[in-house]
Amino acid sequence: MRWLITAAIVGGAVSGLIWPATGHAVIRYSAYIAPPSRLDGNLALLTCGWHQTCGSGQDGPALDWAPDTVEFGAHFRGWFVRSSAPLETNRLLGKAFAGTKSPFADDMATDAIEQSNGTPRFRMHYIHAYRDDTSWFNIPTSAAGAWSSRRVAWMADDSVGCPWTGYHVHEYGIYFVAVWGNRTLIPYVDDYCPNHPNPPCQSYLNNGSGSFSQWASWDEGG
Repeated sequence: MRWLITAAIVGGAVSGLIWPATGHAVIRYSAYIAPPSRLDGNLALLTCGWHQTCGSGQDGPALDWAPDTVEFGAHFRGWFVRSSAPLETNRLLGKAFAGTKSPFADDMATDAIEQSNGTPRFRMHYIHAYRDDTSWFNIPTSAAGAWSSRRVAWMADDSVGCPWTGYHVHEYGIYFVAVWGNRTLIPYVDDYCPNHPNPPCQSYLNNGSGSFSQWASWDEGG
């Protein structure tokens, strides 16, 4: 299913989705995931649109991102909103762990967890990458949208069996909440970009407010 984004982004701050009023205060979280490659403030190069396996001809949940010649990290990053709340650094926690290794792909993931109840809300997978740091880390939140960025993996050269050889990260999200989506602004073109007559490949500022690729929203403690 392809979801349309209804979030508004103004002046670098990300506002939450529009929800109906309720009879009691409900704290809601929203997460807007930014491109994982290169250091903050650089252009991340998209090399394959939404796909299962690049070149398979099937749309899917993943994007491929290229490194530059200097930095080969995979970063868990984005804007994190907690409605009607000031900047807080201890509401969400992140934790990197090793995923299931496929025959040709190193796989690691990072969970985003509500600290108050230990409930995981979503998980970002990074294929063709191995862990850099296994410690817990705080994910700041605020009503305006707090930025968080942490290198959680290094890209690996899993050339055998992957249509695109060389260093890259194949990123996708798994969500444990009902409201989430992939951003339709990023092309649903399943092809390795140089092979496509009108390449979807383009660069996205990896800390730009308009460059998020996936999003999720949920009630605190829900």
